[in-house]
Amino acid sequence: ATNKNLEEEVKAGRFREDLYYRLNVIPLNEPPLRERKEDIPLLAEYFLNKFAKQYNVEPKKLSPRAISALRRYDWPGNVRQLENVIHRAFIMVDSDMIDLDDLSEEVKSDSETSSLKFETQIEIPEEGISLEEVEKQLILSALKKAKGNQVWAARLLGISRRRLQYRMEKYGIDSKPFKRRDQDGR
Repeated sequence: ATNKNLEEEVKAGRFREDLYYRLNVIPLNEPPLRERKEDIPLLAEYFLNKFAKQYNVEPKKLSPRAISALRRYDWPGNVRQLENVIHRAFIMVDSDMIDLDDLSEEVKSDSETSSLKFETQIEIPEEGISLEEVEKQLILSALKKAKGNQVWAARLLGISRRRLQYRMEKYGIDSKPFKRRDQDGR
């Protein structure tokens, strides 16, 4: 398997032509895992069974939360990365159920970030609106959704807390009005 166009590599002199023709009997062009997420549960189950046989133990199962997180992740390392994530969880988990918390940090954090998405609407007047005003409105919407929590608002916007604070200062935005008052009204 390769992610390179071998025909172009041959033309550029970076891949042997004789080897190319030897390997090119039936070319298979499989889309990356991120484009066929419906395959993830089946592949994960396959890997769980493979590792159960390899270690001569009972197969483990994935919780619905774990499956959901695996499906939301983009898999830049493709099927091999999925196999490695499943392998690590299989080895590290003592129970017969692998949950979201048992998955690698990259998969968990991506799953947590994607669950923080929010929707907002910005009215565009006839005379138009500047990008700065749009950015300011997005920051205000995120702070409202996050109840003034800057870390959460930054995650919603997909930026660092430091960048959010810089933008808030630039636009004169204070997060305090968005924070929930406690029941005593303080």
